[in-house]
Amino acid sequence: MVYLSLLNFLRLILFLGLITIFHNSYANYAIVDFSKSSLEKRLNIYSDSGKLLFSTYTAHGSGSGGGTYPTHFSNVEGSHASSLGTYKIGEVHYGKNGKGYRMHGLDKSNSRAYERYILVHGANYIGNGRSGTSWGCFAVPYKDLNMVMILLTKGDILVARR
Repeated sequence: MVYLSLLNFLRLILFLGLITIFHNSYANYAIVDFSKSSLEKRLNIYSDSGKLLFSTYTAHGSGSGGGTYPTHFSNVEGSHASSLGTYKIGEVHYGKNGKGYRMHGLDKSNSRAYERYILVHGANYIGNGRSGTSWGCFAVPYKDLNMVMILLTKGDILVARR
């Protein structure tokens, strides 16, 4: 019983971001492959040496199309569409979807990501056969969010492509 309580305590500390483990001083990066269906794992996290560390599902924006494949991309406020391009992981953000990362767009195609509040955050509408859409954010299953936030930290790079 004490072991279980200690394990839950450590999970809480990790979730709150008070400590991070398993993340070395080398930068990891992520690639989101929007040529894949949202029913497939299309967010892949790699080490600096290119080793695949983790894969999960991610939603695309409702403004990019309601099906499992995005058909349109936009950088316009209020479009609720996904944007292609290179992002830098920003600070931890707490919002209506819980904990997540703010994203900084580094290309013309996603330069308004920060002001559009594009995030990596958890959601219950993606994964396990669900293929819901976000408002342009990289929504991942809640069960995978902690691992994503352990492997990717502020300053790491995410590339969204198709």
